[in-house]
Amino acid sequence: MRQFNDYSTIQRRVNNLNLEIPKPKNKEISVSTDGSGVKMNMSGEYFEEKYGKGNRKKFIKVVVSADPFERDILKIEVSLEGEGDSEPDVAEKHMKELVEEGNSIDRFFGDGSFDKHKLFDFCDQHRIKTAIKIRESADPEAQGSWRRSVEVKKYKKLGYKKWAKQNEYGRRWTGTEGIFSAVKKIYGERVRAHKIENMCLEAKRKFWAYQLIKRYAEDKMALAN
Repeated sequence: MRQFNDYSTIQRRVNNLNLEIPKPKNKEISVSTDGSGVKMNMSGEYFEEKYGKGNRKKFIKVVVSADPFERDILKIEVSLEGEGDSEPDVAEKHMKELVEEGNSIDRFFGDGSFDKHKLFDFCDQHRIKTAIKIRESADPEAQGSWRRSVEVKKYKKLGYKKWAKQNEYGRRWTGTEGIFSAVKKIYGERVRAHKIENMCLEAKRKFWAYQLIKRYAEDKMALAN
């Protein structure tokens, strides 16, 4: 009997792909972490609206840690909205894995949602500089994290604009928002899979494929030059 690939076989092979992100070219890296939502397919949205809690549709949450200077994705975490770890916890997990893999992290960039004592303490422990936007209501004398207290005082003294310029806070955009924008523009904002598990895998594949193609193009250009 002649063998051929049918839809089910191809789907199984795609779902079993090894979605390992290529390792950074340099061992000295900076890290920026942020999250964004990927929409379910239309049937998934209908299912959630009809049988879920309330009328608001859930989305697939993708948290990416990337090098804002090289614009390379370093780690990806995907989950259904409300079921995964918080973004600060994911950032700490990603940085811990990167350090264990032999990388040296120079700086961490994050928006106001990353203003957490635990994350500041982790960065202090590993001698990682921070460019985390401080909440306006932050108290410089608040107890809980020595490192955060120091950063709050610096932030309050300089003001947002001077602090942002001094810490190159704008770089955060190239490491996260720029990547989210590119991936969604290339592969779309919606997944096609029907099962939640496969939806999450499909969302992760979008970012994995983006980084794989980016690295391939860079290597080809380097050889050409």
